[in-house]
Amino acid sequence: MLAARRFAVYRRPTWQQSSHHINHRHFGRRSNRLERISRPRPPSARAPGSTKALLLLLATICGIQVYSGDSSEGADFVARNFTTSTDKVRCGNVHTLATSTLYSPNARSALLNVLWLVIPGRRVCRALGNTQFLALFIGSGTIANTVSVTTIDGLPRSQSLGGAVCAVDCIVTLNALLYPRLARRWKRWPLWLFSAKFLMRDEDEQAPGMHVTGMLCGLAAYLALRRPRQCFPAR
Repeated sequence: MLAARRFAVYRRPTWQQSSHHINHRHFGRRSNRLERISRPRPPSARAPGSTKALLLLLATICGIQVYSGDSSEGADFVARNFTTSTDKVRCGNVHTLATSTLYSPNARSALLNVLWLVIPGRRVCRALGNTQFLALFIGSGTIANTVSVTTIDGLPRSQSLGGAVCAVDCIVTLNALLYPRLARRWKRWPLWLFSAKFLMRDEDEQAPGMHVTGMLCGLAAYLALRRPRQCFPAR
């Protein structure tokens, strides 16, 4: 009887201590679950209709590019409405600062822009939404064209103002900042390094400084969306 009481007294603090650890362990798991739930995430990658703006943008770019080389009338129409210059802006065609972001001066630049819109554009379009995605693309290209018109004098005809290039660079930069740990499947490089190789490319037919303007626009969009140290987890 006395031995049983001693055994019960001896076992009681051990049982209380183990239950304390178990409760503390469950509380830690519960707090971790709450932190995971409260962490902001972009819209689901399987959301239906989440990339309509990207598809519309790609179809418009390809259509304008094909129509410009179809006939002389098409080339004249595209040159009047989808290319911009200092003279056009002075004559009142200010809308060409925005519409020229949809046209590239040659087929190589157009193909490169389309490919790089497909790669990072899906995630950025899902994270921003259709309206904001189009506003970011057109807005960044318009800013680049405005900077070129106001700062560059005597731009050669062989060079374009680079609004389309700046818009694509903006999307690539924002995607790399939102998903820095994501790796491409065909090359096991981090996304930021893969994007940096594209952003550091040199194109003689583009106005100088357009890549820098695009990266600054992407950085500004990222800072406006989230805090600098808060990134979306890769899906």
